[in-house]
Amino acid sequence: MPSPCLKYKRKIAEFYGAISSTYNATCDKSRESELSRIQSESEAHFITSSNEKSSICGQATVGLEFMKQVKDLDAVLVPCGSGGLLAGIATAVKALRPDIKVIGVEHCTPFGLKKSMEMRERVWPEYYVPSICNGLQNPTMKPSLSEESAGIIFQYVDGVIQVPDELTSKAVQFFLTQMKMVVEPSGAITAAALMDSENLENSLKDCQNIGAVISGGNVDILKELAEAAKKSSIEEEESINRTLQKLIERIN
Repeated sequence: MPSPCLKYKRKIAEFYGAISSTYNATCDKSRESELSRIQSESEAHFITSSNEKSSICGQATVGLEFMKQVKDLDAVLVPCGSGGLLAGIATAVKALRPDIKVIGVEHCTPFGLKKSMEMRERVWPEYYVPSICNGLQNPTMKPSLSEESAGIIFQYVDGVIQVPDELTSKAVQFFLTQMKMVVEPSGAITAAALMDSENLENSLKDCQNIGAVISGGNVDILKELAEAAKKSSIEEEESINRTLQKLIERIN
């Protein structure tokens, strides 16, 4: 796991039987060195979530679930970091329903998916861009999109929405306080995209039935609740409720 990482995330992995270790998240050599050590000591095989076809195919099943469970789907929003989940879902959805929009969602960065889609190539970052969406972040100075995922994404994904951390934080708090769900920022970012009326009027124009992948629960609950209590206000709640009401009206 990259360091620093949530203590809760590491403890829960160990609870389920994993042997965890950490590496310096901002140093490629640290990660490679730790991987080499683990593989030499245990004869383990390194499996990536986004740069192996088998991993991407596994994640494609999420797209298949959408197709089976939701009729008349117009669009699917998918969080994107290195691209495995987005590539898999896009492949499955477009194979069955080419008319459905597949939109990647990421935190605000000049070196991420949006720039890569515009250039039609993997973009090398010039500097580190911090975000609360650590599950989607690229801590290294290499392209965030994997080589295997990039080609699939360029072929099948229709667009990209970038979400500011402030709105993603509100989405996390919304899930905690209103939905009673624990969702990490990297997973709540798709819901955050729907809370912005500008996205509904532009990227998702004419889309009534919208699916959003909400994945991951690695979050410090007490910290998020404290932030929610500190930041919450009647005005903010009314603003979010108005946006959600607009979405409901479009569906009806």
